Amino acid sequence: MLNNLSKETPIPFIGTVIEFEDQKEQVTGQGWGWRYKVAIMNDYSSSKVDIKDSEIEYAIALLPCTAGSGGANRGQSVRIAQGDVVYGHKIGGKRGVSIILGIFGRTEFIKYGGGRFDAKSGFFGKMQPKNLQGREEKGESSGNNVSRPLNTGSGSDKTQKKEPPSQDQIRQVEDIAKKENSFGSGTGQSITGGRTLNERDIRGYIASGVSEEEILRIQASVGDTPYANQFDPDF
Repeated sequence: MLNNLSKETPIPFIGTVIEFEDQKEQVTGQGWGWRYKVAIMNDYSSSKVDIKDSEIEYAIALLPCTAGSGGANRGQSVRIAQGDVVYGHKIGGKRGVSIILGIFGRTEFIKYGGGRFDAKSGFFGKMQPKNLQGREEKGESSGNNVSRPLNTGSGSDKTQKKEPPSQDQIRQVEDIAKKENSFGSGTGQSITGGRTLNERDIRGYIASGVSEEEILRIQASVGDTPYANQFDPDF
């Protein structure tokens, strides 16, 4: 970067996250921060002869304020996968720093291919299909999220009290969390690093009638430390 960041107009870009095999050091915990190698359209050709995927530059994922920075143990995961299409800005001109600002959700009509800019399955290494969703890989309004207990009164029926999660559901959440946390990303963090269960999750368990002992057991099983005040009335 030759110029001051403020002197250059940010350059928007769209790109594809290359396969994790070509950025294995970063995604297995030997790198730093939330960085991903992104093949930016127009910056890179589709030919891997011109430049290898492993030589593509990293882009830094910008976190929303609600995700936390990790300070005071407040942090959430960045869930970018190989083959994802991302949107961002280059700060500091053409030779500046690439910042990922958002991600395009996958749909049921996604087509996979072997080219640099083609979509690819997000499964990699130990992160393999889970028992709740199988090989489903989509993020759209038709729904794809793993169910977790919600706060009393949440959802369309504000008067409905949610039933406590079954032991089966709790075990499935634990199993998913353990598999996700088997990867490293950055310094001491996993691909889905930080905390597995956030404050909303804990409030949901409490509102659903899960005992304090059971909540502590679940947190321990997925590698989370309890929040200091998680059982206080105003948590």
